[in-house]
Amino acid sequence: MSGKPNTVPSIDNREQLFGFTEGPNKNAAPQCYVLLNLPAPISGPAFERYGKSCVGAYAVRVMPEKNIPYGQVYLAVWRSMDRFNQSAPADGLVEMSSSLAQSSSSFKKTWLRLGVSIYASEDEIDKLMTDCDDDILRKIIADGRWRPDGESYIPEVTVEEYNAANGTFYEGEPEFNL
Repeated sequence: MSGKPNTVPSIDNREQLFGFTEGPNKNAAPQCYVLLNLPAPISGPAFERYGKSCVGAYAVRVMPEKNIPYGQVYLAVWRSMDRFNQSAPADGLVEMSSSLAQSSSSFKKTWLRLGVSIYASEDEIDKLMTDCDDDILRKIIADGRWRPDGESYIPEVTVEEYNAANGTFYEGEPEFNL
């Protein structure tokens, strides 16, 4: 793999791809991912269900026909290095941004209205515009086909709720233009 810091590497080698079917529907077609590093031993409470010899590697989804990496960074987990060496599909896939936010007590939660652009097919746009299809929007977001690029703000009522919950004294309605 090649790449610059803070960029998704290009795919030099199709052998770096692995398949993984997410969710309860085992009959669904596997998604394609590319590894961003070689697997290494991992441990901790979040990985106990994979056993004491589990290994993990960072990965991103790939558009199969075009070999274009996109979307969220995941941690692909195998129960053992032997399973990885046998080209077995990952035993688990952990979305890193949500895992980090949920596991750290140093993060506090607040709500903001975020201006974003989405990248969708004509059929997906039609379903969003005519049916307000929540599932389509969730899929687009999960696929990472969106970018923050508009007016965003934290509503004043949210600031007040945050102050009440956290003993802070912020004022106003912070506004951002991404």
